[in-house]
Amino acid sequence: MMTDGKDILNLIRHTKQVVLVTHIKPDGDALGSLFGLADVLQAMDKKVFCLLEEEVPQLYRFLPGRQQVETSFAAADGFIRAADGDVLTIALDCGDVKRLGKYGSQFRARHPFMVIDHHRGNNGFGDVNWIEP
Repeated sequence: MMTDGKDILNLIRHTKQVVLVTHIKPDGDALGSLFGLADVLQAMDKKVFCLLEEEVPQLYRFLPGRQQVETSFAAADGFIRAADGDVLTIALDCGDVKRLGKYGSQFRARHPFMVIDHHRGNNGFGDVNWIEP
């Protein structure tokens, strides 16, 4: 289901904690989206948890924000439990659910699950989807 931009903003505004994820083998586009949205959300006084399946690739370790990335799903799960249900999970730059890697099914089981993406083939696998090719 594609969602209106106003509904997306409303959901973000009314959520206090956000988990941000992107695709496996993240590139500059994925990491830029992750770090940029993390900055915006933190400026909105949101608690943000950035999770990658693997470490930030060496090529991108100069990027500001890389130090806030975690690679432990257990740590993300602790963040989610501590939030007592008030958590929005957002997948960024991920055109297919398979690209979320080994954590994909756990993310999709969390609700609400939002997808923000630009890939034409994205079928909108989130509860809430903002797909702009």
